[in-house]
Amino acid sequence: MALLFAVLFFILQSAWLPALAQTPPPNDFTPIHATVVSVDRQQFTVDLRYATPGSGPVTRHTFALANHNDVLRLHPGAVVDGTADTTQKVWTLSNVNVESDKPLGGQASP
Repeated sequence: MALLFAVLFFILQSAWLPALAQTPPPNDFTPIHATVVSVDRQQFTVDLRYATPGSGPVTRHTFALANHNDVLRLHPGAVVDGTADTTQKVWTLSNVNVESDKPLGGQASP
């Protein structure tokens, strides 16, 4: 019985471990194209609505801003690009580029 477990362990180890070693690490820095939902100027955070490629439905998430000066350029309705760092407890947005400072659909910003 012990020999059977040893053989099975060897087979599983030789088949699965190399495959696991070749698996690339998850992408912790994700490019994001989003619409600003809200901005908290005291906490230096921004609430974004976005869809990551291949993820399905639109998601809403709050990000801390890596560059606190970005809070001055953002307002609800603005369309932005950036890089999301998901390695932190609070996800962080960096490399923020305001693609359009006007809200979608020509609505006036609050």
